Amino acid sequence: MKRIKAACITPTLCFFNRDKETTEYAKRAIVQEYEKYKSQLERSGDTKYKILSETTNVNG
Repeated sequence: MKRIKAACITPTLCFFNRDKETTEYAKRAIVQEYEKYKSQLERSGDTKYKILSETTNVNG
């Protein structure tokens, strides 16, 4: 019998505004959502992760 000892899955997460607003408030809300997601990963400690890159679109 064979068992999987390790696996690598590379998801790409995209945080965006569904309303397609480009106001400063909408941009801040997206950044806050991203920061909250990142802090939840750090707090849980169960999930090993590595952020390969962070980019911000020109429209925020």
